[in-house]
Amino acid sequence: MQVAIENLGGLERRMRVEIPAGQLHERIEKQVREYARSMNIKGFRRGKVPPMVVEQRFGSQIRSEASNELIRETLSQALDEQDLKPATPPSVATEPNDEQFVYTATFDVLPEFGDINTSGLSFEREVAAVTDEDIDRMIDNLRRQRVGFNEVEHPAGESDMVAFEYHVQGEDFRDPVEGVERGATILGQGAIFTELEAALHGKIPNDEFETEVNFPETYRDTRLAGKTAIVYAKVIKVSEAELPEINADFVRSFGISDGEVQTFRSEIGNNLNRELAQALSARLRSVVIDQLLDQHADVDVPAGMVEQEAKSLQTNKHREMVRHAQSQGAPEPQPEAVESFNDTAKRRVRAGLLLSEIASRHSLALDNSRVQAALAQIASTYEDPVEVINTYRQSAELMRAVQSRVMEEQVAEWVASVANVTEVQRGFQDVVASAATGASA
Repeated sequence: MQVAIENLGGLERRMRVEIPAGQLHERIEKQVREYARSMNIKGFRRGKVPPMVVEQRFGSQIRSEASNELIRETLSQALDEQDLKPATPPSVATEPNDEQFVYTATFDVLPEFGDINTSGLSFEREVAAVTDEDIDRMIDNLRRQRVGFNEVEHPAGESDMVAFEYHVQGEDFRDPVEGVERGATILGQGAIFTELEAALHGKIPNDEFETEVNFPETYRDTRLAGKTAIVYAKVIKVSEAELPEINADFVRSFGISDGEVQTFRSEIGNNLNRELAQALSARLRSVVIDQLLDQHADVDVPAGMVEQEAKSLQTNKHREMVRHAQSQGAPEPQPEAVESFNDTAKRRVRAGLLLSEIASRHSLALDNSRVQAALAQIASTYEDPVEVINTYRQSAELMRAVQSRVMEEQVAEWVASVANVTEVQRGFQDVVASAATGASA
């Protein structure tokens, strides 16, 4: 086997491999014999099909299989001999040649990072703890999720639920044509048009009013989209919010069988601690990556990996845009140009390669117990956690994403153990809010 390497610039390489044609012919003949032994062809006994017949019927398929098998075996060997590490699967093309079996493999190689000075890094690491105040705040949020409403006669105010009927009068149409629509909203939540919600404040049952509403360009009714119209409304009922008591029934409604408030608080504390640990880990990972990227900002990254990451970012962003549009009753938006994600993709690829290189140099192995804990954390936000975990385990792509995140967390923690780190005390709310902002950026 003869191998020649061509540098195409940057990290791109082309490898030309020449193999004696006899090796391919041997494989083809072997495949023909195997086909002949296993084929059932009318007019021939099983295992007695002449090679010529096999060639006539399956020659093209056999040659393709033999070529692919030879490429798989020799490509790996050639890469090892040349000490080359492709960043993505090579693109392979064969060349016509009567005397040799020749193919070229084009690919990007992984970059060389040189010295990675982790011990010289200096940064702040946030630390925090869950307090009784944090648990009280969460219980208050849970009470608000189970809030009840009692009908009142006083004017509608903040947090009151207002039921109303209405119709819209456009320039030359009425919606609905006859009768009225009914609606309800909780004042202060911003769930309806700003002008309409403002007009509902201070109203009592049977009050009638009209208000001018500016409809957004994305409004589902094209007759109103981007226009101003008059909404005529009448208040039907005003209801005041009543938070449930924190008693045994309330506690049991969250799956705490003994109904004990202390057990309930303990469970909430455990959940908040898991959320806090995840947020602190994300913050640490972010600051470590920032420091490493500053050290290696000039290192080139494989174009193929950047392209794949950009397409993934584009797909995820478009999926979010579609979900938002559907919730607003708006038309499905067009995806953003993939080029707009290139800078973020390049940053992510460079960060991933750096963390992977550190893990390799310092023999950091993936902790499977942390992978399982990460899966449990993801699944805990769904109605059927077992089904979610099974879905992840059956998807190589989803599992790779979880494993990659866990490995990055492990590397970030290792870096923090050898770098110059100053701990900074934070509150639970500060850390969780910061992590949420970073995740959405």
